[in-house]
Amino acid sequence: MFVTLAFHHPRPEHLDDFAAFMKRVEDGMRGTDGLLSLESFRDDGSGDLVAIGRWQSAAHARAGVPRLLSIGGRAADWTERPDDLYQLIQTAE
Repeated sequence: MFVTLAFHHPRPEHLDDFAAFMKRVEDGMRGTDGLLSLESFRDDGSGDLVAIGRWQSAAHARAGVPRLLSIGGRAADWTERPDDLYQLIQTAE
């Protein structure tokens, strides 16, 4: 299994816009080969938004990137700083 964690740091005035965009991404990625699940969360303390993707493999995740990037609607000025992306390889199966 391979997991992607994307931490987004939205400006407070764009939190709702960004959360709606993340829902569009979830819907748009549904059915992507190798994608087991994609869910979005908000950190209760910082207000950051976190997308968690579970994939069959790193290769599936890489192959899904073009589809992800094709989903428009995110404005560059919605965030306070660049996203943090973690790509996690399962250590034991």
